[in-house]
Amino acid sequence: MGKPYSLDFRKRVVAAVVSGGLSCNEAGEQFGVAVSTAIGWVRRKRQRDPVWRRG
Repeated sequence: MGKPYSLDFRKRVVAAVVSGGLSCNEAGEQFGVAVSTAIGWVRRKRQRDPVWRRG
């Protein structure tokens, strides 16, 4: 099994989607991770961040 991604790397991928305007597909391709991985990280961020839960 591969080495886990660092927290800093995961934050950069999520930031590229959340505030950088990339789609999860684009971020996955740009950073070299599976689209499903990027989707999971962004989903987790949106579920845990109070700003995203308002509405």
